[in-house]
Amino acid sequence: MELAAVTMVYNEPEYLPIWCRYYGAQLGPEHCYIIDHGTEDGSVDPFRALGFNIVRIPRSPKDNTKRTRFVSSFCSSLLEWYGAVLHSDVDEIAFPNPARFASLQDYVAKCERGGPVSAIGFDIYQDVNSEKSLDLARSVAEQRSYVRFSSSMCKPVIAFQPIKWSPGFHSADAKVRFDEIYLFHLRYFDLKLGLLRLNRTRSQAWSSPTAGGHQRFGDDQFEKIMASIGRMPKVDLGELDPSNKLIAEWTGKVLAVEKDFRHNTYTFDLHLFGDKLLRLPGNVRSALANWGV
Repeated sequence: MELAAVTMVYNEPEYLPIWCRYYGAQLGPEHCYIIDHGTEDGSVDPFRALGFNIVRIPRSPKDNTKRTRFVSSFCSSLLEWYGAVLHSDVDEIAFPNPARFASLQDYVAKCERGGPVSAIGFDIYQDVNSEKSLDLARSVAEQRSYVRFSSSMCKPVIAFQPIKWSPGFHSADAKVRFDEIYLFHLRYFDLKLGLLRLNRTRSQAWSSPTAGGHQRFGDDQFEKIMASIGRMPKVDLGELDPSNKLIAEWTGKVLAVEKDFRHNTYTFDLHLFGDKLLRLPGNVRSALANWGV
């Protein structure tokens, strides 16, 4: 079964190379689709020459409702040509358990068909007290060890049939279906890079004064978040498995508050966050590095 990967970008010079390395290695550039929302810094150009599919659309103020509606239609249309479609934001890595699956393609080939698969979501964090600034010329996984559970990252990421996501891609027109796919979110993986990106998203045009508040707050708030996370207790995650009690505790909380998708834009609480930093096991970090992250 062929799998396509889709993302949408605007001026992402740090994150797009990581996304392309990972999904390009997993699926081949010819099965990766980059929707370019009017990029102006040239960061998309190198990937056209490498065979990635670049879909250029006009620049406009960022509107998450319009963006999600367009991407839902685009991904659904790709299912005319592919058996499954994966969507992630450019700072998100959808990752199967390397102890059980050789690749994303292997995972999808073995996955039960039906509604979309929801990822088990984690933020990757820089421990600002012990980890140096990220060197983008080196593997992220070699430089970062810790993740924290985040329900907002428990997104429906792989669709086998036409899908309608909610704004931000946090929910869809289907029940939550957790399986052996994990979403690693890179927004907090480096303090300096996070501040640089925050400056870009703060200064871009938005569809309304209240849109995208989490991408427009001040540097001091971002720095406080990073500092407070670094003070959290740290424990070994152990096996990357849904039955792992450090994972099952939080996925259980998501499912316990799930609401009917037919009557709710978001079907669970997007603000459930782990109370510990979890140290990724060596086999996971090695697989991420081998796969370009």
